[in-house]
Amino acid sequence: MIKKFLASASLWSIIGVGLRVGGGLITLPLALKKLSPAELGLYYTFVGLTGLVMLLDFGFSQTIGRNAAFAMGGAKEFQAIGIPESSGNSEPNWTLLAKLLAAVKIWYHSTGILLVVLMLLPGSFFLLPLIKAAGLSQHYLTCWWLFAGVTVFSFVSTYWPGLLFGIGSVKSAARIGMIAQGIGLALLIAALLMGAGLWSYAISSFVSTTISLILTRKAFSQDAGKSLQIEIDRQSRNQVLLQLWPMAWRQGLVMIGAFLIQRGNTLICSHELGLEETASYGLTFNVLNLIFQVIIIPLGLAWPMIGRLRVERDFKKIRKIFFLRLYGGLSAAIIVLYCLALWGNWGLEILGAKTDLLPTSLLALLSAISFLECHHSQYAGLVLSENKNPFVWSAILSGVAIFCLSWWAADIWGLLGMILAQGCVQLAWNNWWPVIRGLKGVYPTKLA
Repeated sequence: MIKKFLASASLWSIIGVGLRVGGGLITLPLALKKLSPAELGLYYTFVGLTGLVMLLDFGFSQTIGRNAAFAMGGAKEFQAIGIPESSGNSEPNWTLLAKLLAAVKIWYHSTGILLVVLMLLPGSFFLLPLIKAAGLSQHYLTCWWLFAGVTVFSFVSTYWPGLLFGIGSVKSAARIGMIAQGIGLALLIAALLMGAGLWSYAISSFVSTTISLILTRKAFSQDAGKSLQIEIDRQSRNQVLLQLWPMAWRQGLVMIGAFLIQRGNTLICSHELGLEETASYGLTFNVLNLIFQVIIIPLGLAWPMIGRLRVERDFKKIRKIFFLRLYGGLSAAIIVLYCLALWGNWGLEILGAKTDLLPTSLLALLSAISFLECHHSQYAGLVLSENKNPFVWSAILSGVAIFCLSWWAADIWGLLGMILAQGCVQLAWNNWWPVIRGLKGVYPTKLA
C-alpha cells in the first residue's frame, strides 16, 4: 500500500498543496524583511487587481475538465445541460475532444486580448496616483505592466491543465503542478534575497507558468495526441462554445457567491473587529481550509473517472468511488480537527508564531461549519458531474445573506456573531439540499 501511494497522483497533489501553503509561510517573512511597507502595500494592490481576472473565466475552467471527461468516455456530442448520449462504446471520441480544444482556445485567447487592455489602461491609471503618493519610483508602473502581462499569460494558458486533468491524466497534471510550483517558489526566494523586490513575484510567476504550459502541452500530446491531428472548422468550434456557455455562466455566478461566503467574512472582520482578531480568524480559516483541501484530494482526482462513468450510466461504480473517498476523507478530518483543538496553539508556540488560533469554542464552531461546507460542496460537485448546475440562485442569495448578516452580527457579538451568521445561513439550505439532489443523481430510480 505504501509503494502504491508513493507512485500515486494523491502524493503529488499533497506535495503541491504543501508547496503552495509552505511557500507562503516561507516567503511572507522574507517579503516583510525585503520590501518596504509601501512596496508590500503595492504588491497587495497588484494582487487585488489581478484577482478580478478570474471573474472573466466565467466558470469555463471547471466546464473544460468535465466535458473532456465526457469526450474520453465516448460521448457523441456535448450537451448544454445534462449528460451527453454515449456513442455505444467506451472508446474516446477524439473528434469531440478536438472540438473542445478549439473552442476553449479561441475563448481564452479572445478574452486575453480584452484583459490586456483592461489591465494596462484602467489598471495603470488607478495605480499611478498611488505610486506617486507613496513616493515610489515610477518604474513600479513598468513592474505592474509585467505583473499584469504574466497574469494574462497565466489566464490564457489556463485551459491546458484543465484538459489534461479532464482526459484522466491526473498523475501527470499533479506532477507538473508540483514541479512548476517548486521551481517558481525557489526562484521567488532567490530573487527576493538578491533584492529584486516586487519584480521577484512577476519573474517567478512567469517562469512557473511557462514551465507548466510547456510540460502540460507535452503531456497532453502524449496522452491525447490524436485530437491534435484533427482539423476543426469554425462552425463546429462555435457550436461547442454555445454548448459550453450555459454551464459556464452558471458556474461563474456560483463562484461569485462562493467568494462572498468564504472570503467576505475576512473583509468584515478587518473592518469591524480590527487586525488582531482578523489575524486569528484568518489563520484559523486558512488552517481549516488546508485540512479540507488535503482530505478531498482523493475524491478530487476521481472526478474525470466519474465523468466517464456518467456517460456509461454506471451509477453503482459512481456511488462506490464517491462514498468511499468522501467519507474516508471526512473521517480522517475529524481526527485532525480534534488534534488541532487540543494541540494547535501549542504547535504554533513551538514555531514562535505571534498569532494564535481562535479560542477553543470558536474553533470548534468554525470547524463544524467548515466540515459541513466541505460535505455539501462535494455533493454539489457530484451534481455538476451530471453537467447540471441548479445552485446559481442559492449561491448568490446565500453569499449576499451571509455578508449582510455577518456585518450586522459582528457589530453586536463580534467573532461569534460573524461565525454564527455564516453557519445559520448555510444550515437553512446549502448544507442539506445539495446532498439530497446529489443522491437523486446516483439513485435515479429510487429517489426520482
